[in-house]
Amino acid sequence: MKTFKPFPLPLHVSGVFLFSLIYWIFLSLKSISADLIGYKTLGSIIYHQGLVGYAATGLQREPLYPLLCSLAMYVEHLSGVNFTHIMAALSIIMLMISQILIYAILRKLNIRPLICSLVLLYWAVSPCITESAFHILLFCEIVTYPLILAVIIFSYLGWESVKENDKGEACAYGALTGLLFALLTLVKAAFECICPAYLIFFFLGALHKNKFSASLICFLAAAGLLFYSPIVGYKSLNKMYNGHFAVTNRGDWAFYGVAAHRVRPLKNYLINLDFVIGNCEAFFQSSACNSVSSGISDSLGTQKAAELAAKHIPPQAVSNTLLQLSIQKILSHPFQYILLSATEGLKALFWENNAGIIPLRFIMPIITFFAIIYCCFNFAQAPILIKNIMAMIFLFVFFYSFFDTLGRYFLPISSLYLISIGYCMNSLCNFLSPSKNTIV
Repeated sequence: MKTFKPFPLPLHVSGVFLFSLIYWIFLSLKSISADLIGYKTLGSIIYHQGLVGYAATGLQREPLYPLLCSLAMYVEHLSGVNFTHIMAALSIIMLMISQILIYAILRKLNIRPLICSLVLLYWAVSPCITESAFHILLFCEIVTYPLILAVIIFSYLGWESVKENDKGEACAYGALTGLLFALLTLVKAAFECICPAYLIFFFLGALHKNKFSASLICFLAAAGLLFYSPIVGYKSLNKMYNGHFAVTNRGDWAFYGVAAHRVRPLKNYLINLDFVIGNCEAFFQSSACNSVSSGISDSLGTQKAAELAAKHIPPQAVSNTLLQLSIQKILSHPFQYILLSATEGLKALFWENNAGIIPLRFIMPIITFFAIIYCCFNFAQAPILIKNIMAMIFLFVFFYSFFDTLGRYFLPISSLYLISIGYCMNSLCNFLSPSKNTIV
């Protein structure tokens, strides 16, 4: 069965792994898990009442991270170790697994060891990545880091199986890819849209390469089955207890609120642009900046949902009505909506926007932008792993652009950004010094 073969581990790469572990342990000693977002409370509900009790709360949050919190509570009950320390330990494990997967992908791309070390080191010390793991709040993005990297790896191995028309391996890797996408969806509901789009990209790539075969059907069928089975089951649970056939009960009103907000009269586009960059109040009054904030769209969405619910319309009918009204809003000013949605997508470049080091907030978007542009211009000649990474990045950004976002929402693809940057740096080094890459 095809796997990623073990790679040599140069001394400086080993040093980065060791340093990362020590640094993360140091940060974890200062972490305090507050519950302003509500994950710990939801985890407590699962711990005491199970998924049925959790479903009865209205499913305002995806369940996988609260489930992880409930498991930490169970371990706390058995061992007496503080919940905060258990969550910090889980964060370290996820960061370490992600770092190992990043290195595996980099070496599969034949990236120079020194560049691998730089990428891995940045993963270890990135202010926003470490903050998501050891912040005083509980952020669910930490769970997505190893999952999204595993999707890239298993879909790549599935592609290799399809090329060789190995139906058994294609089915196995398809099943793993679908299951990982299901887990991602139970952390971030947007992956319910990203998964089928990613599989369509996979299918079109196979057609382009004349690789349509029984193994391709096996891969796609297994991926679809392992993805939709748990997702449909969970959505059915939500339908049973809340009347919504959905992963969460936030998407409909949030989509409407954003649509209604984006078709309002546009006074000054630069305000929207500066708000995305995160430097709005340096050039405009705070009242003008607040007028384009997510609070406005949230208010519009919840108000409309409340109006419909007050008419005693069934929950699923409310959701369908909100979707129809959203489309009507979008069609009333389609070009303005597209412009502001594309502008929202630019937030994806500013994934380090909360970094305490001010220059980093502006340097990383530029580096990320040029790495993505390079990969796109060389897409036809790029390795399959890079093509998969680019597909995941663009699909992730595309589907999130329909909503108001925060910088941390794009952290799940931060590892893909770093791999792209490493690939770009390696290509530049090969151009300047086309010597054979060797392990040192």
